[in-house]
Amino acid sequence: VTGVQTCALQIFTIEQVRELADFIHTSTHRRGMKVVILHPAESLNVPAANALLKNLEEPPQLTLFILVAHRPQHLLPTIRSRCRILPIPDPRPDEALSWLKAQSVDSPELRMAEAGGAPLLALDTTRDGYWTQRDLFVKELNSQRFSALRAADQLREVEAIRLIGWMQRWTYDLALA
Repeated sequence: VTGVQTCALQIFTIEQVRELADFIHTSTHRRGMKVVILHPAESLNVPAANALLKNLEEPPQLTLFILVAHRPQHLLPTIRSRCRILPIPDPRPDEALSWLKAQSVDSPELRMAEAGGAPLLALDTTRDGYWTQRDLFVKELNSQRFSALRAADQLREVEAIRLIGWMQRWTYDLALA
């Protein structure tokens, strides 16, 4: 959009909030709007959240703050009280599957199940060798001669958050079985 400056940050510290103040108090080109996107907003520590309050209470003209929070209950009540809350519901499963099919995703039902019904996460399973890594993970866990060292060596390139998710789902499936 012409004349709009944006600043998207993951803010965790009071120093970062103070740097943000420099951005919002500098004039824009062509007198356009400034949009500040804070994601995930619930990651603000208490001093940073308190420092942000003044900017939320008295934002400069043509400045818009968008706080994205997956767990808004973890935001300070003083922050929540200064925001308009717009809940965005999850898409219906049929909508999500249609969207994934429109993205030319193979096996959208399987990918949605793997992603716990989250379409963007399901789309992520089409990238970065996800299924190759996941199949190796499952193969290692199911090996008759399981070796934690061999599994760690073969899976060292996989992000920890991905491994944790696979382990949680695998454990849950075992509990259900």
